[in-house]
Amino acid sequence: MIKDIQIIQNDTQLHWFLDHISQDLSQITDTLNTCLRLLSNPDSIKLPITYNNLLTGIIIRDGPFLKNLRINGFKFKNLHITQPFELVQIKQCQLLIIDSIEILENFHNIKNQSHDHHKYVSLFTDLKDKINLSKQLLQLPCDPNLVFPNNIPNYDLFNPTLPTNFTMDIYINQGNLCIDFKKLHVIHDEPWCSFINGKSFIDIVKEDLKLGKIKVQDLDNLEELKIYKDLGINSTFTWFKKFKPIDYVTKCITFNSMVVMIDKNIEVNTSDPILISVLTKLDTLDYLITKYLDNLRMLVGYSHK
Repeated sequence: MIKDIQIIQNDTQLHWFLDHISQDLSQITDTLNTCLRLLSNPDSIKLPITYNNLLTGIIIRDGPFLKNLRINGFKFKNLHITQPFELVQIKQCQLLIIDSIEILENFHNIKNQSHDHHKYVSLFTDLKDKINLSKQLLQLPCDPNLVFPNNIPNYDLFNPTLPTNFTMDIYINQGNLCIDFKKLHVIHDEPWCSFINGKSFIDIVKEDLKLGKIKVQDLDNLEELKIYKDLGINSTFTWFKKFKPIDYVTKCITFNSMVVMIDKNIEVNTSDPILISVLTKLDTLDYLITKYLDNLRMLVGYSHK
């Protein structure tokens, strides 16, 4: 009997809380729709780019696409893209916002109908995760495939064609549009430039160091180590040492089936007022939903972890 009364009281408290925040959730839905509209706005926004008088240009963004990018400087003369370039972070953010709106619509459909308290917690947890991730997408490139060395640009997208010893990453960071140029020095020194069974020798050595198979002091005499003799390294390669072995290991990176060092790097940021506005809105929503979720967990007896 007492247990039944407690269940009724808990259910009453929960639904009072849900009714109390219902109007706020409607406003959150409106804010999410505003964010989606801003990110999908077909009106182009033109943004200048500059870097210490060494590089100038413009970016024209249209929703989740760069419609135009023109750059002069840093070895480039009137470098531009020949077709729209999709900004994956904005596209993914749009999809997460759509999912969040659907979750809120689902909440309004089940409110006061479901007595499964855990269902509400699960719903708000899902909502919090999606809003938090949508915010992160405008804060930094979460996907490592968007940046060097995982990102391999479409060299034919540029006119004139981007040289293969250059790379360019285009991404969003803290609401800013960022273009990261790197001029690369391609390593031709054996065996450091070599690939064995599809894996660069430099990555093999780095992994062996990480696993403790070799020590840093072994780097000066790798050709004498049995594990590399077994790979045929000693008999196959001449050990050129243009750089110190530690420099090869610490400065070389495998990129686009090459082993490279970064010769020069320029990162250009241009403030995008629309993206910054959306990021600010999502940050506020993330705070509110987190607060609601904490209260909801207390009401249904969850321990905050």
